Amino acid sequence: MFAAKLVSVLLLLCALDCAIASKYPQLKPRICAGCVIPIQNNNDSGVINMVKKVINRQNQRLTFVKILGGSRQVIRGIKYGVTFEAKSRDGRFICSTSFITFSGLDVRSFRCEPKKKSDKPSKDSDSSE
Repeated sequence: MFAAKLVSVLLLLCALDCAIASKYPQLKPRICAGCVIPIQNNNDSGVINMVKKVINRQNQRLTFVKILGGSRQVIRGIKYGVTFEAKSRDGRFICSTSFITFSGLDVRSFRCEPKKKSDKPSKDSDSSE
C-alpha cells in the first residue's frame, strides 16, 4: 500500500514538474566553459572599452571606430577574439586582436592592416578621406 501511494505521489510530482517546465522555459546559461560564443552585440560597451585598452597598451596611434565581429571563450578567464575598424592620420585600418581577461588584460595578439578601397565603408566614414 505504501509503495502504491509513493508511486502516485512521484507521478503527480513529475506531471506537475512537466506542466511548470512547459509554462516557464529554462533560461540558457550565459557562460559555457570551453564554448566559443560569437559576440552578439557589436555595440557592447564592455567589449569596446577592452578593445580601447588593448589599442592603448599596444601604443598604437589609432582611434577606435567600431567592432566588426568577434567571439569569446571561457578558459582561465575569458578569451576574446575581436576584429574591429580603427583610424589614424594615415587612414583606416582593419585590426584583429586576441586577449584574455582574468585578473587583468593579457593581450595575446594584435594586428592591423590598411583598409582596402573594396571594403565596405563604415556608417561614420568621412567623405574627406
